Amino acid sequence: MTRLLRLIWLLPLLLSVGFALAQDEPTFEPAPCPFNRPSGFSIQCGYVTVPESRDPALADDTNTIRLAVAIFQGYNAQENPSPLIYLDGGPGSRTLDSVEYLAASFQRFLGARDVIFFDQRGVGYSQSLDCPEYTELGYDMLNQPVENDDLLRQSNETLLACRDQLVANGVNLAAYTSAESAADVADIITALGYERANLLGVSYGTRLALTMMRDHPDFVRTVILDAVLPLQANLYNEFPANTNRVFNTLFEGCAKDPACNQKYPNLEEVFYQTVDRLNAEPESVSAFDFYTGQRREILLNGDALITGLFSLLYQTSEIPRLPGYIYDTCNSKYNSFVDDLFYLAHEGEYFYYGLYIAINSNE
Repeated sequence: MTRLLRLIWLLPLLLSVGFALAQDEPTFEPAPCPFNRPSGFSIQCGYVTVPESRDPALADDTNTIRLAVAIFQGYNAQENPSPLIYLDGGPGSRTLDSVEYLAASFQRFLGARDVIFFDQRGVGYSQSLDCPEYTELGYDMLNQPVENDDLLRQSNETLLACRDQLVANGVNLAAYTSAESAADVADIITALGYERANLLGVSYGTRLALTMMRDHPDFVRTVILDAVLPLQANLYNEFPANTNRVFNTLFEGCAKDPACNQKYPNLEEVFYQTVDRLNAEPESVSAFDFYTGQRREILLNGDALITGLFSLLYQTSEIPRLPGYIYDTCNSKYNSFVDDLFYLAHEGEYFYYGLYIAINSNE
C-alpha cells in the first residue's frame, strides 16, 4: 500500500516528465520576410514552431503556434556569440511590422552579435489573437457623443464576441501568459543554435524578461530593462493611482520651474477645468490617421484628452511640450499634437487587443 501511495503521489511528476520528453526539439524553418526589409542589413527570416500550451494538465492540447522570427545577422557572424533579443511591449505590440523603423536603433549592436526580433505569440505574424471589430468600434465612436456606460457596454460586448470567435477557432486562451511566452523565447534560442541570449525588454517586455530570468535563467546572459513592469505589479488595480501620480509630477514640475510656471501658471487648475469643460461639451477636431493616411473627425472630450496626454508621457521628448498642449486645448487651439493624440490613443492597427486582454486576464 505504501508503495502504491508513493506511485500515486509521483504520478503527476512522471506525467509531467513524460509530457516534456514527448515534445519535439524546437526547430527553425526559413521563410521569406513578411515585412518591409530595411536596407543595409543581412536578414534571415522564418518560423519556430512551439506548443500552444506546455501545461501537463493540458497534455491533450496538440495545438502549435508558429512564431515569426527575424535574425539581423551581426557583422562578425563567424564568432556566433550570444545574440540580443528584443522583447516588445503591450502585451500586444506587433514587432516585425515595426522592424523597418526599429532596425537603425539596434545597428550599434550588430558589430558584436546578431539581433533577433520576433512577434510574440498571439501577435502579428505569429498566429495573432486579433479583434478587428474592437478596432472598428474605436473608429466608429470617434465622432459620436457616447456616454461612458454605453461605451463600456459596447466595448465589453465586442470583446466577448471576439473571445467566443477565437475559442470557436480552437484557440486555448489559457495558454497566453508571460510564462508561456518566456518558454517561447527559450525555444527560439534553442532552435537558432544559441546557448544563451541577451534580453532587451521595453515596458511589458520587461515583465517578459523578468519571467525569463525566473523560469529559464540558464538561457539568459544579460538583461536590459527599460520602463519596468515588475512581476508583482497589478497593472489594472494600480493604473488609476499611477495616472494620478504622473500628472501630479508634471504639474509640480512645471510649478517649480520658473520659466514654465510663468508661461503656464496654475497648470493643474487649467487642466482639470479643461477636462470638465470638454466632458460637458466635447469639441470636434480633425486629426491625421497615420495608419490609413486619412484625416478623421474626432469628438474630443475630457476623458480622451486625459488618455491622449497620458500616452504622450511615454515619449520623453514630448513631456516639455505638454503644458503648452494643455493651454492650447484650454483655448480651443488644436495643432499637430492632436495627430499624436490620435496615433497613441487609437493604435488598434498596430496593437492586438485579443492578446492584451488574454494575458492580463490570465495574470
